[in-house]
Amino acid sequence: MFFQNAFIRKLLIYSYTLKTRRKFTPGMPKIFLNSIPKSGTHLVTGLLSSTPGLINSGSHLETRLVNKRSEGNAHKNEKFDIDESIFQKQVCKLNEGHFFSAHLPYDPLICGITKQNNVSTIFLARHPGAIIISEYHYIVNLKRHFLHPTLTTQFNSSKDQIEALATGFEYLHNGTKYRQPSFEERMARFKDWRTEESTFYVQYEELMNDQKSVLAGNDSVILLNLFSHIGMVADQHEIAKIISESVNRKSFTKRKGNISGWKSELELLAPDSSVVEKSINQSATLLGY
Repeated sequence: MFFQNAFIRKLLIYSYTLKTRRKFTPGMPKIFLNSIPKSGTHLVTGLLSSTPGLINSGSHLETRLVNKRSEGNAHKNEKFDIDESIFQKQVCKLNEGHFFSAHLPYDPLICGITKQNNVSTIFLARHPGAIIISEYHYIVNLKRHFLHPTLTTQFNSSKDQIEALATGFEYLHNGTKYRQPSFEERMARFKDWRTEESTFYVQYEELMNDQKSVLAGNDSVILLNLFSHIGMVADQHEIAKIISESVNRKSFTKRKGNISGWKSELELLAPDSSVVEKSINQSATLLGY
């Protein structure tokens, strides 16, 4: 399910943000949840929202609004250069116990601002194969997405569309020529989050396996380390309760969330595409897969 109407979506988010802004939990951590687009952010937001004392601020910082190169225009996304003042403002208005999200490429200035303001950073990655399939579905089904008109009219088949996302493409919008970067170019922007010492870098697949393990009665490893990173102490019983509650939460962009289901889906949508396979493999290496 997607909100096709941008106005209704913004209104709902604004209403939620106003409601939560007055709530805060003294002594609880402030958290920046960053991730690669379509990497399963709902999984972490569900876990954090299910944790006593933590509140989703309702704020998601759009990349185009904090990218100096974009000037607010989503079509101008070939380069990323953080606007420190906008990001600083977002971080400073964060209450204790609140977290906000974004899909920001790596920039050391981001880390400097979060550390200065005592904000813990979590970064979520996912296997590039799953990301590109999820990205494909998201764009073709969401009519208000800035790439929807081009992807659904300039490229005829699902294979052509996924290959276009893999290789990148040029297109016209309102008489202006733009370039959508290749999938590998876009994934490369996030690779340095892996080695940023102030950030808890976690893979979607690790979290899913940890969650399943806990539900089967085993001890958590990944979530235990995640809570330790944000300065919280949680025992195995508390983690099990958090997971049980989070799995019942819904996400408007969530699909199946399978770890390896993308492989069969890719074969169905873009059979025998060496172009897509190469792009996925090279991106996987960049992200530590």
